[in-house]
Amino acid sequence: MRNQLYINGQWRAGRAGSFPTVDPAAGRTITEVTHTSAEDVDDARRPCR
Repeated sequence: MRNQLYINGQWRAGRAGSFPTVDPAAGRTITEVTHTSAEDVDDARRPCR
């Protein structure tokens, strides 16, 4: 599984880092999820204009 954003046909790391998704029953981290910044959103929507 990729821990990246797919923006405009390319995989890339988010500019705002990542955060863990935790299994509440076991208390352990399942995966890291990329946090999307406002700049990432702008990059994704820019070609749509």
